[in-house]
Amino acid sequence: MVPPLGMLPSLPGRLVALAGLPLALAACTTSGTSGTSGPAPTMVSLDPAYFLGDVACSAAPGGMQSYVATILDVTDPGKPFVMPSALATACSLPVGFYFVLPGHTYIATIDGYEAPAATLTPCGGATSGARRMLPAGKTDCARDALAPRWTASCGQTGGSAAVSVESSNVIMSGCEALVDHGASATGILLDPTAALGALACATASGGDVATFDVTPLDGASAPVVGLACGAPPLQLSSGVEPGVTYSFLVAGRKAPTEPASWGSVCRATAIAGLTVTASCDPLAAKGGIRVDVPALFASAGVACNDGAPSLLTTSVTTGGAAVPVAAPPGRCDKAAVLGPIPPGSYEIALVARDAEGAEALAATCTADVAAGLLASATCTTKP
Repeated sequence: MVPPLGMLPSLPGRLVALAGLPLALAACTTSGTSGTSGPAPTMVSLDPAYFLGDVACSAAPGGMQSYVATILDVTDPGKPFVMPSALATACSLPVGFYFVLPGHTYIATIDGYEAPAATLTPCGGATSGARRMLPAGKTDCARDALAPRWTASCGQTGGSAAVSVESSNVIMSGCEALVDHGASATGILLDPTAALGALACATASGGDVATFDVTPLDGASAPVVGLACGAPPLQLSSGVEPGVTYSFLVAGRKAPTEPASWGSVCRATAIAGLTVTASCDPLAAKGGIRVDVPALFASAGVACNDGAPSLLTTSVTTGGAAVPVAAPPGRCDKAAVLGPIPPGSYEIALVARDAEGAEALAATCTADVAAGLLASATCTTKP
């Protein structure tokens, strides 16, 4: 007996509302009982205990956090019917498929992901029944769909397919070992056109920006010069580490041979196994200042041990007037970048303190900032 739409059993005490959807799309939810009276549902379910094997169900690096299950009706081997896939499910939970037919035979495929279930959405939306998954905030399946790290099949070895029984939950077994396809790439997708704001790409009929220059502010990748406005986004993965926030200075030019007229900063925090899209400030007539901190420490004869001590920007002034600039403490083994900041001549005061709070280094730097460019500061350490 098929339970009515809108009253599908799920986790205890919870109901899944699917009224109005085609029957085939309301195929799956997490297994359990609804607590309602009446006959038990007819269902086929999958339990991770049957397919995890040696793969850890864990948020630790290299562990599986979620999976997507898909079942196929193979009652007629010559005409297999693929059922809508389940939503991404935590690797610690089973998943159940409803609207299976009593006496029919089912097998399954498993796609395992390093990402948490809550961050994955099926291509086409939560009610699409799609097998392919998008990371949170993404909508373009052709470009952003994730490849599962692990895959497996269940019920495909001799005699292990699940035959559904009316008003019963049949747990599918006979699962093959998960195949590890390798860690998914950790990367950043950077589209400079996201910084256009009120501007537009230059065309024969008008527009503003002809080309972009993209300069990493942390050395994660090489600069890209002369990228045409409207060109495909940059895919960055080399040297990208999970949990690290990367920033890029984007300069916009009216023509490839003209000086930059605008500048923006784009940022993204890398997530293991995902390609994260950088968010960008709107282009403005601003630039930035780069301080070669490792060279500064070396010239002062101050040791830098694993990034400590950190360097603090105590003031930024132009013409004697203070300029507010976001400048968090920087590691002594990485260059520091200030900006975006309006064009002009600047003086920067810097100081580093040791673990006891004593001054380890003090310096004064100067830089001339132009729109859309990253100026290298000239620094002098104080005795």
